[in-house]
Amino acid sequence: MRYGSISERAYPKSHTVAIVCDTQYRVSVSISNGGVSEDVLRTHRQEIRRGTVVLASLIALREPSYGYALLGSLAEHGIDVDANTLYPLLRRLEDQGLLTSEWNTEETRPRKVYQTSTHGDLVIDVLTNDLADINKAMTSLQSPRGEEQNVEGEQP
Repeated sequence: MRYGSISERAYPKSHTVAIVCDTQYRVSVSISNGGVSEDVLRTHRQEIRRGTVVLASLIALREPSYGYALLGSLAEHGIDVDANTLYPLLRRLEDQGLLTSEWNTEETRPRKVYQTSTHGDLVIDVLTNDLADINKAMTSLQSPRGEEQNVEGEQP
């Protein structure tokens, strides 16, 4: 597993927080000497995930797929999404013209096949650039003042 950035900081009363963000936008936080509840972390992790599920779904659906297969594909890449969240999202993206769909009736049970539309591809480009800008800003915030770092954390 590759990691995009690792940050470790000391806080008052010897609390150390290590935050690790990998390329799938999963966040792991380990805390020594207590201080942050799992409920607080769960809430913030959920907010991060919400912001990436749309982009991840559009990217994954560049190749046609069923909703259930998309759930598996996203999970395989470290993006866990509940089916009760994904299916309404797929309908909303389709209503916005970012996905197309058609029913596959050749199998025993009809299933809807989704695929990213041309407009969806444009949104992928914009959101991917926005996410890169956000990642760059976060990396910059973590750097000591006056020291620029590239995305991998190396000085130019």
